[in-house]
Amino acid sequence: MKFSANQFEIQERPMLPPFQAPRRALRSEPKDPLLDLNRYLVPKPESSFMVKVVGDSMVGAGIYHDDLLVVDRAQEARSGMVVVVAFNGELAVKRLVIDGESTYIEAAAPGHPTLEVTDQCQFKVWGVVQWVLHQP
Repeated sequence: MKFSANQFEIQERPMLPPFQAPRRALRSEPKDPLLDLNRYLVPKPESSFMVKVVGDSMVGAGIYHDDLLVVDRAQEARSGMVVVVAFNGELAVKRLVIDGESTYIEAAAPGHPTLEVTDQCQFKVWGVVQWVLHQP
């Protein structure tokens, strides 16, 4: 499922300074500037889209069923990156592995095979995952 980043209107919210958890409650209101989540999460809306994850093949990479991914189509995919791909007619979220002249897409969970991309495969990288959004 594909969504345009322009469909989301996220309001600006106060941004707290970075801190390690746990931390005692803040005694005053934050004095930092407002955080615009649109600019923070989707800096290039013209080349970005969001997709909802179905399945558990990337749990080892911190990507879970029902997570939202912010994906950038303009970023060049390199080995080791988590990407959204079209592979033999199916959309998938996998880690791209380039080993010499061989290319693979691999899951980050047991029981999911690593797939080699061959000349017989229909394969296209749709974009590179920039953000993973999920509820705790």
